[in-house]
Amino acid sequence: MKISRVGVDLAKNVFQLHGVDRHGETVLKRRLSRDKWIRVLVNSAEPGCEIGMEACGGAHHWARLLMKKGFRVRRFKSTAQAQRFVTAHAAVSNLFNLGRHLVRARYYRGLRTSAFAEWRRAVA
Repeated sequence: MKISRVGVDLAKNVFQLHGVDRHGETVLKRRLSRDKWIRVLVNSAEPGCEIGMEACGGAHHWARLLMKKGFRVRRFKSTAQAQRFVTAHAAVSNLFNLGRHLVRARYYRGLRTSAFAEWRRAVA
Protein backbone atom coordinates (compact mmCIF):
# COMPACT_ATOMS: atom_id res chain seq x y z
CA MET A 1 0.00 0.00 0.00
CA LYS A 2 1.32 3.44 -0.91
CA ILE A 3 1.90 6.23 1.59
CA SER A 4 -0.26 9.37 1.34
CA ARG A 5 1.06 11.39 4.30
CA VAL A 6 4.53 11.41 5.90
CA GLY A 7 6.07 13.09 8.92
CA VAL A 8 9.84 13.53 8.84
CA ASP A 9 12.07 14.23 11.81
CA LEU A 10 15.29 15.71 10.45
CA ALA A 11 18.59 15.22 12.19
CA LYS A 12 22.25 15.31 11.25
CA ASN A 13 22.77 11.70 10.17
CA VAL A 14 19.59 9.72 10.93
CA PHE A 15 16.07 10.69 9.82
CA GLN A 16 12.88 9.28 11.34
CA LEU A 17 9.94 8.68 8.95
CA HIS A 18 6.33 7.97 9.89
CA GLY A 19 3.95 7.38 6.99
CA VAL A 20 0.25 6.56 6.78
CA ASP A 21 -1.88 5.43 3.84
CA ARG A 22 -5.21 6.92 2.67
CA HIS A 23 -7.08 4.97 5.35
CA GLY A 24 -4.93 6.23 8.22
CA GLU A 25 -3.10 2.95 8.74
CA THR A 26 0.57 3.20 9.66
CA VAL A 27 2.54 1.87 6.70
CA LEU A 28 6.04 3.16 7.35
CA LYS A 29 7.84 3.76 10.63
CA ARG A 30 11.58 3.70 10.08
CA ARG A 31 14.88 5.27 11.04
CA LEU A 32 16.98 5.83 7.96
CA SER A 33 20.39 7.22 7.21
CA ARG A 34 20.85 10.51 5.40
CA ASP A 35 21.60 8.90 2.04
CA LYS A 36 18.74 6.33 2.07
CA TRP A 37 15.65 8.18 3.25
CA ILE A 38 14.83 9.97 -0.03
CA ARG A 39 15.10 6.70 -1.97
CA VAL A 40 12.77 4.89 0.45
CA LEU A 41 10.30 7.78 0.39
CA VAL A 42 10.20 7.99 -3.42
CA ASN A 43 9.69 4.23 -3.74
CA SER A 44 6.95 3.93 -1.11
CA ALA A 45 4.98 7.19 -1.39
CA GLU A 46 2.27 7.92 -3.93
CA PRO A 47 2.57 10.96 -6.22
CA GLY A 48 1.54 14.20 -4.54
CA CYS A 49 2.11 12.79 -1.06
CA GLU A 50 1.99 15.38 1.74
CA ILE A 51 5.19 15.63 3.79
CA GLY A 52 5.50 17.56 7.04
CA MET A 53 8.81 18.62 8.59
CA GLU A 54 10.22 21.24 10.90
CA ALA A 55 11.62 24.40 9.32
CA CYS A 56 15.32 24.39 10.09
CA GLY A 57 18.31 25.23 7.95
CA GLY A 58 18.48 21.84 6.28
CA ALA A 59 14.71 21.51 5.86
CA HIS A 60 14.64 24.03 3.04
CA HIS A 61 17.16 22.01 1.05
CA TRP A 62 15.21 18.78 1.54
CA ALA A 63 11.88 20.51 0.82
CA ARG A 64 13.15 21.86 -2.51
CA LEU A 65 14.45 18.42 -3.45
CA LEU A 66 11.14 16.75 -2.54
CA MET A 67 9.07 19.38 -4.36
CA LYS A 68 11.10 18.72 -7.53
CA LYS A 69 10.07 15.07 -7.20
CA GLY A 70 6.38 16.04 -7.06
CA PHE A 71 5.65 15.94 -3.32
CA ARG A 72 3.72 18.58 -1.36
CA VAL A 73 5.92 19.73 1.51
CA ARG A 74 4.74 21.54 4.63
CA ARG A 75 7.36 23.14 6.87
CA PHE A 76 6.46 24.31 10.34
CA LYS A 77 7.82 27.83 10.49
CA SER A 78 7.38 28.59 14.16
CA THR A 79 7.43 26.72 17.42
CA ALA A 80 3.78 27.65 17.97
CA GLN A 81 2.74 26.19 14.62
CA ALA A 82 4.61 22.95 15.30
CA GLN A 83 3.14 22.80 18.81
CA ARG A 84 -0.41 23.16 17.43
CA PHE A 85 0.32 20.31 15.04
CA VAL A 86 1.81 18.08 17.74
CA THR A 87 -1.07 18.80 20.14
CA ALA A 88 -3.68 17.92 17.54
CA HIS A 89 -1.70 14.89 16.40
CA ALA A 90 -1.44 13.62 19.97
CA ALA A 91 -5.23 13.83 20.25
CA VAL A 92 -5.72 11.66 17.16
CA SER A 93 -2.66 9.44 17.40
CA ASN A 94 -4.50 6.58 19.10
CA LEU A 95 -7.31 6.82 16.57
CA PHE A 96 -4.85 6.34 13.72
CA ASN A 97 -3.18 3.42 15.49
CA LEU A 98 -6.36 1.70 16.68
CA GLY A 99 -6.41 -2.00 15.79
CA ARG A 100 -9.23 -2.82 13.40
CA HIS A 101 -9.80 -6.15 15.08
CA LEU A 102 -10.72 -4.42 18.36
CA VAL A 103 -13.87 -2.61 17.17
CA ARG A 104 -16.70 -3.06 14.69
CA ALA A 105 -16.17 -1.76 11.16
CA ARG A 106 -18.82 0.99 11.36
CA TYR A 107 -17.38 2.35 14.64
CA TYR A 108 -13.85 2.17 13.22
CA ARG A 109 -14.85 4.16 10.12
CA GLY A 110 -16.42 6.82 12.35
CA LEU A 111 -13.24 7.08 14.44
CA ARG A 112 -11.11 7.26 11.33
CA THR A 113 -13.29 10.01 9.85
CA SER A 114 -13.06 12.06 13.04
CA ALA A 115 -9.28 11.52 13.17
CA PHE A 116 -8.87 12.84 9.62
CA ALA A 117 -11.12 15.81 10.38
CA GLU A 118 -8.93 16.64 13.39
CA TRP A 119 -5.82 16.21 11.22
CA ARG A 120 -7.13 18.61 8.55
CA ARG A 121 -8.04 21.18 11.21
CA ALA A 122 -4.54 20.91 12.71
CA VAL A 123 -2.63 21.34 9.48
CA ALA A 124 -4.88 24.05 8.00
